[in-house]
Amino acid sequence: MLNIKEIKELITIVEKSELTVFELTQGDVRLVLKKGGALPAAAAPVRTEAAVVMPAALPAASAPVLPADDGAAVVTSPVIGTFYRAAEPGAEPYVGKGSVVKPGDVLGIVEVMKLFNEVKAESAGTIEDILAEDGQMVEYGQPLFRIQKA
Repeated sequence: MLNIKEIKELITIVEKSELTVFELTQGDVRLVLKKGGALPAAAAPVRTEAAVVMPAALPAASAPVLPADDGAAVVTSPVIGTFYRAAEPGAEPYVGKGSVVKPGDVLGIVEVMKLFNEVKAESAGTIEDILAEDGQMVEYGQPLFRIQKA
């Protein structure tokens, strides 16, 4: 369960980002942050609304895999957060361009509020392209990897 400090930290992150909506589900708690409202002529700060909805009957986050036009699979981010190619700073990346993967192999991680969500391969193939930079903020559904199916 999120505490007030973590919620305030998320609000700050959303306010500083280009995101307009942020959703996070932890167990039975769902947090939705939305930016909106018209700004007056004098540049006023953007308001952020926070709503906590309990309980949430949402499925666990998983990385959607989208088919690409050329037969490759596109693996996308399962959540909004920071994308990392390795388990820790200085460690070897999970995969690189040209790596051969099988279903269930970890391709990278997306961290949100010290929770690390593994991004896994759904099918066998070869990493054709890595579409996000290490340490980059990513959105839910943002393409991260292209895998040419075996």
